[in-house]
Amino acid sequence: MQLNFSTSLQAILLCLSLATAATLPASANLSKRQARIPNKINLGTYNNLWVAWTNGVDPCKRKTYIPGPTGQSLPGDQNPCNIRFSVPDTDFQYSMQGCGGDGLWIMRNGLDNVGDCYWAPGNNACIAGESFKGQWQCVLNDGNM
Repeated sequence: MQLNFSTSLQAILLCLSLATAATLPASANLSKRQARIPNKINLGTYNNLWVAWTNGVDPCKRKTYIPGPTGQSLPGDQNPCNIRFSVPDTDFQYSMQGCGGDGLWIMRNGLDNVGDCYWAPGNNACIAGESFKGQWQCVLNDGNM
């Protein structure tokens, strides 16, 4: 079989167009379902309210307030255990479990024990307002890191 220059050029251009059509542009935004599951979740207080954020993300900009029993944000003087919350850019719900026992763990969607939580005190200063007072860090170990 003998190929001429024109046929070869067309084949090369076709391959290049297919390869570039399959790649997403760098600016493409991931949906919540496509976003990576965080491997560490931090819980702490901000303006005396409980908040959760993904480790490595600036909590001053990307945080979720943990809801209290009345639907408003959970005050800092109340226990954040056994309360479902989410973290930005995921559509999973998490809850810290085991308060008052020997160890703390984190559950996903109320079903799966996906990691352990540790005392991790620290402050993150924000430009405006109070500092974040980080108190707990939960390390997810379910293979979805």
